[in-house]
Amino acid sequence: MTHRKPMPRRQQKLRLYKLGLARSDFAASRRACELMNSHVRGHDHPLYFHLFSSAVVAYAKPFVDNKSFGSLPNEWRKFEHEWMAQVHRDAIRARHEVIAHNDASVRKMWLLPPGSMPEGVKAAGANGLSLKIEGYYVSGGFFASLFHLCDYQIHRLNEAVDEQLCSLYEGLTIPAGELLLNIDDDL
Repeated sequence: MTHRKPMPRRQQKLRLYKLGLARSDFAASRRACELMNSHVRGHDHPLYFHLFSSAVVAYAKPFVDNKSFGSLPNEWRKFEHEWMAQVHRDAIRARHEVIAHNDASVRKMWLLPPGSMPEGVKAAGANGLSLKIEGYYVSGGFFASLFHLCDYQIHRLNEAVDEQLCSLYEGLTIPAGELLLNIDDDL
């Protein structure tokens, strides 16, 4: 029988920090999806790209490694249903290909000579040339699915955050005011 060595307090606090931030990020993504679903009826809506970006960046943030504290452990990339895994992969891919970076295989650009522009579009240059840039659009179903995936993640995180808070602070005297969470071995 193997016994797992207890996690040092510093590591427990780091875990709590990651979990708490992830829960906040998923709530922000869920809110962007909610706004998208209730106010935007197509990719040509002025808020489409902004809400798409907000939903994707907020969702992906906990899964992208950073210098301060790393990304969420792999357990948060495992899901009950395949549709959840697919939405997760789609959100991460959208973040990498068009939101945080411009992937040339996705964001293609065409030169439009005079007379070839769609009706209502003016030429950008004095010589009559303009550019057409391929966008990246997802269906409205993506945002409903991402909303539900965020709910699922938040539910899981609520349990993990509560467990971590109990592990760290149960039985300890906590000051009456706010206490900044420091990643150390103290309170």
